[in-house]
Amino acid sequence: MTSKLPLEAVASILARACRARGSCAEYLYLTVKHLEAWGIRDLNLWKLQKLVAGELRAIHKLEGMASQARVPSRSG
Repeated sequence: MTSKLPLEAVASILARACRARGSCAEYLYLTVKHLEAWGIRDLNLWKLQKLVAGELRAIHKLEGMASQARVPSRSG
C-alpha cells in the first residue's frame, strides 16, 4: 500500500528539486502556462503551482535574511 504525500510536501520538494535541464518548479510553471494557452486549465496543477511559488518566495526570503546577517556593518 502506498500513501500520497500532501500537496504542501510535494510543493516543498518541487521547489527545491532540479535536473540537468532546469528546475522542477520552472517545468511545472511552463507546463501549466502551456496548457492554459491551449485552453486547458487544470485546477490541481495550478494549485500545486501556487504552493510551489509560495515555497520559492519563502526560500528566497530566508536566503536574503541569511546573507544580510553575514554582511558586516559599515557604521562606526
